[in-house]
Amino acid sequence: MYELVKGSGLYDEELNSYTVSASLKGQSYDMGRMMSFSPGWLENQSIWVHMSMKYMLQLCRGGMYETFFEELVGGGMLPFMDQKRYGRSLLEASSFIPSSAFPDENQWGRGFLARLSGSTAEFLSIWAIM
Repeated sequence: MYELVKGSGLYDEELNSYTVSASLKGQSYDMGRMMSFSPGWLENQSIWVHMSMKYMLQLCRGGMYETFFEELVGGGMLPFMDQKRYGRSLLEASSFIPSSAFPDENQWGRGFLARLSGSTAEFLSIWAIM
């Protein structure tokens, strides 16, 4: 399953992260508000930090420790991301990160809308497993 997800449109190779959706290009506006956002922004193919953390948590829970650490140091978890690109402290979780699908390359990897709830809970769960 891991290889299928990593090989799918959910994986952003540029940022070594996973997006909340694959490309929505060509989909009907009947899909809802996600269609109103540019690709790579909010619900349309961006990286949701708490969902990324949930994915990393499941790698731990599944006993995929080597894969977990490869993803971790590759930038898949906040403390290992490029702080200049992220645009804020790596200790401050954000709601979402524009993916490389976003038209403005200067925004790729930047953290928007500071928040702590889900990301913090997943991080603490990972820490407990480790």
